Amino acid sequence: MTEATVRHTDAMDAGRAAQPAPGNVWFGAMVAVWSIFLTLLVVSPGTLDDVYEWLRGLWVVWEVLMWIVLLPWALAHVVLESSWPDWLRIVVVVLLATFHLAISQPRAAMS
Repeated sequence: MTEATVRHTDAMDAGRAAQPAPGNVWFGAMVAVWSIFLTLLVVSPGTLDDVYEWLRGLWVVWEVLMWIVLLPWALAHVVLESSWPDWLRIVVVVLLATFHLAISQPRAAMS
């Protein structure tokens, strides 16, 4: 290979490594949202109640769309507000968060 080709290839590899993979960005966003949810649950559960009431008060089309977008967190809030025993509510929310993060994890590219 010529020196120019080698430099061009090295520059392309460096540029590729500097950009985060879209899967990593998505996973980071999901971890951040679950962290915010859990922080609000501990620090200010009333805020979660307010968000849920806002969600339930939307016009039906927007409510359905928001339920789709916020499904894991809305379900976690519904479970937390249920009359189930405390230990079962905690287990279900932890399993829900774990499952959601597991399916949000980036996968290796198929060759």
